[in-house]
Amino acid sequence: SVKAVRMGEGGDVAWVMTSGVDTAGNPFQCSNLLRKQGEVWRQDNHLKESELATLPPDFPPVTPSFEVKMADYVDKMQHVLRDLETTSFLIGVEQGIKDSQQGTESP
Repeated sequence: SVKAVRMGEGGDVAWVMTSGVDTAGNPFQCSNLLRKQGEVWRQDNHLKESELATLPPDFPPVTPSFEVKMADYVDKMQHVLRDLETTSFLIGVEQGIKDSQQGTESP
């Protein structure tokens, strides 16, 4: 549920404090930045540092969305994922070479 709203300059941006209960039954509070686009308010999950700096001091921290968390994870794990992909590819190539030398085909 909405607990508080603070409008930004110009009236096209608003910080919204929400609270509720998560799927495990734990209460939570978080802050969301909404932007007005035409007549519709839309949540913005890709905030800049300058926008985060405008979060009212009495509001809870912004909780990153799943997409933001996943993008951060992939960014941090990119080198590991690339090494895994390369290793898997090289194993397949090596097996293909062995099979061709033995006159068999790999599945």
